[in-house]
Amino acid sequence: MLFYSVYPWIVSVVDTLRQSALTVQIQLIPIAIEYVDEIAGALARASQQRADALIVVADPTFTDRAQQIAQLAIAGRMASVGYSTALADAGFLIGYGPESYWFYQRTAYFAARILRGGAPADMPVEQPTKFEMAVNLRTARALGIVIPQPTLLRADRVIE
Repeated sequence: MLFYSVYPWIVSVVDTLRQSALTVQIQLIPIAIEYVDEIAGALARASQQRADALIVVADPTFTDRAQQIAQLAIAGRMASVGYSTALADAGFLIGYGPESYWFYQRTAYFAARILRGGAPADMPVEQPTKFEMAVNLRTARALGIVIPQPTLLRADRVIE
């Protein structure tokens, strides 16, 4: 699990993922970085520890470096999973997260309300309700992974 350690809230995310991993009998290896130039070294350490997969905790900086992370994961023989279908477009094996359009639509909605004089403190916090998944078959082939047909059928998008 690759994450930036500089955020105070990351401790609870790491703990939650660690507990979730235990319930499905997966050993989670936390890989904390503080600077983007540590990504290559961090993934090399994960590969040396024989990590089979890589999960990347949501962060815009990782989105900006998704292609680099995907290439390093493939080189390290790790199946990569990320928080957005954009990551699958960049080469991750699977991207799964809230529907992108929803974020843009809701951002515009709240921006318009604020510009019309609405108080942000009076606006509700919203959670996404629709999620999307993309599977990258090129990455699967590069890793020698066969994606089960039911998974492909559930995917919103399959990248050939």
